[in-house]
Amino acid sequence: MRILVVGAGGYVGGRLVPRLLEAGHELTLVSRNAQLVASRFPETSVLAASAFGQPALEGAAARAESVFVLPERLVRHGSRSCSEEITAARVVGDVVAAADRADGGRRRIIHLGRMGDAPAGTPASRPGASSDVGAALTAAGAATLELRASLIVGSGSAAFDMVRKLADQFPIWITPTWVDAQSQPIAIRDVLAYLLAALDVDETGVVEIGGREVLTFGDMLTVYTHARGRQVRRIRVPVAAPRLSDAWVSLVTPLPAGLARSMIDRLMQGTVVREPYSAHMFDVRPMGYADAVRLALERTSENRVETTWYDTFDSPRKGARDTSQATEPGPVPSPEAVVGGRRLLIDRRTADVVASPDRVFAVIERVGGPAGWPAGNIFWRIRGVMDRMVGGVGMRLGRRDQEHLRVGDALDFWRVEIVDRPRRLRLRAEMRVPGLAWLQYDVEPTAAGSRLVQTAYFDPHGVSGYAYWYLLLPVHIPIFAQTVRVLARRAQAKSRGL
Repeated sequence: MRILVVGAGGYVGGRLVPRLLEAGHELTLVSRNAQLVASRFPETSVLAASAFGQPALEGAAARAESVFVLPERLVRHGSRSCSEEITAARVVGDVVAAADRADGGRRRIIHLGRMGDAPAGTPASRPGASSDVGAALTAAGAATLELRASLIVGSGSAAFDMVRKLADQFPIWITPTWVDAQSQPIAIRDVLAYLLAALDVDETGVVEIGGREVLTFGDMLTVYTHARGRQVRRIRVPVAAPRLSDAWVSLVTPLPAGLARSMIDRLMQGTVVREPYSAHMFDVRPMGYADAVRLALERTSENRVETTWYDTFDSPRKGARDTSQATEPGPVPSPEAVVGGRRLLIDRRTADVVASPDRVFAVIERVGGPAGWPAGNIFWRIRGVMDRMVGGVGMRLGRRDQEHLRVGDALDFWRVEIVDRPRRLRLRAEMRVPGLAWLQYDVEPTAAGSRLVQTAYFDPHGVSGYAYWYLLLPVHIPIFAQTVRVLARRAQAKSRGL
């Protein structure tokens, strides 16, 4: 079957695409992060989200027999990102409906929506009603099946990360009333099962999907701690305090302010399946929450996390010209090309290493995350805290895989732009800085082994950018110099088998 997948770079899309390919389907993918998706799925045709409304998207819809529309990022109802999502959905619906009118076909859109994503009293909050995105998809008459899911639990999911970080860090919980809101959390593998099964049922409308049990968020925390062999105490307070909770959750979990509030709002607005019978058309028997937690923990501990919620997370960097949204897939331009002739500030360090390029690159690829940074790790942590204080991502994102990186991965407050083993690794900074910053590692073969070249690029924006660079030079110079030396020593020790 020829399938168009819109939102292929998101948490769910990044897991659905390999399963569709394994089933033998021919795919065209659309993503806001086209370069990321093209590098991950080279056997597919990839369009950038900027193609909405253009002939490329119209042609893709005309060739498709089915269309998946999946959320590619976490958004809060009423936000600008939410409005952009609705606008994009309307364009997809229009294009699919136009393709049906042109050839007399009946393509079906399969959309994954979110339960609890609309305030009480709004049309989208009623049982069996389409979400705002679902309504936009059907506005032009396109046949649409919308699966509205409860909180999704799996390795790398936002709900699982929120539960895991809260439960792992505190033996005593002070819980406001929203923690007692009921939910019906569903495992990511069950969500994928519903999406795949939807290809074989000729239905439209809205189907609410959830897991086997109805639990409060407090229950979700308790079940997780039992799975970890821990006990905790809860102290209830008689207030909802969603705004204060958002600040607290964003402080102690990877979810930034706003996204944590989005999760809390969904819980308070209702994520329990209200019309369970419509899901019976699918041959899917959802697992229990405890089993979903166990599988997520296993995947995380075994370093087998396929996708994360922050794969397409946008860092709110004030004043920085964003280079993350590529208009078309293809080679990533160099920092020199990105700045378009403006002066780059550069710090370059080299070290000769008695080790093969493969061994040197393997050492470089393991930096960051739980392992920390080779030099000045405490300063990196302080810089992360400062970034979070001004609304940035800080060091909270960590890394998806502890051994290997891929294009688009988050690495603390960096984003991976290039992975060309064993020659080049390039990271783009996502912390809030008055400019654009990259950290690049090049490994060149030599007669004695390898030459490691570390280059820090900075494109300053205005006077504040230059001030930032030169004021931090006394800190950056020793850290950058020591980083190269430590990486070289580690590579040589690895080469000697130490």
